[in-house]
Amino acid sequence: MHELSGIKAGDVFDLSKWSAHCSIYRCDKLKEVPTAAVAAAAAPATTDGATASSAPADAAAVAAGDDAAAPAAAGADAAPADASGAAAAAPSPTWVARYLCLSRERLLVLQAHPTKIGKAIVKSNHHLSELAKLSYSKKDATRITLYYRRGIASPSLSVASSDSGDARPSGDAVVMVTRVYRMDAMPEFRALLQDYVARLSSGA
Repeated sequence: MHELSGIKAGDVFDLSKWSAHCSIYRCDKLKEVPTAAVAAAAAPATTDGATASSAPADAAAVAAGDDAAAPAAAGADAAPADASGAAAAAPSPTWVARYLCLSRERLLVLQAHPTKIGKAIVKSNHHLSELAKLSYSKKDATRITLYYRRGIASPSLSVASSDSGDARPSGDAVVMVTRVYRMDAMPEFRALLQDYVARLSSGA
């Protein structure tokens, strides 16, 4: 599977070729609303039009797999009143179609090619050692949250949500980048992913 390590974002991926070597799953990825947009929509307005700061989402609940915290993090539910008293519509999260290609050592995120049948565009390519943890909720067996390590960065650094998940190192705190996916075959995908990570950790 060393060939997979050389595949980079933007490359064309042959689904037929790699389906014999990897497990490929159709899924949806949660495309989160940019942090600035969420903050602007979620912050309550004062009488003079200025906005007050809002409390951050409960990270512990998200890490524990509590889906109740997920809409707040994505800006899905908050709809505060603006200065005129009217409800301000918060940005809504969007699900985008993706493929997850899982091998014994790597996880690739793919997007269907716009013109070529059986082909996909690589959005990101992760070694499984980058995966810090995963969480899921029994309330929704189709959904999973993956947490990737992204080097070293300041505790206050806000990492933009994108498929590439690039972060700019600065400071001394490890950055965790989250990615949320949903698929009908999630129990199978989760079990296989956990098995591969365990094998990789044990050197098997």
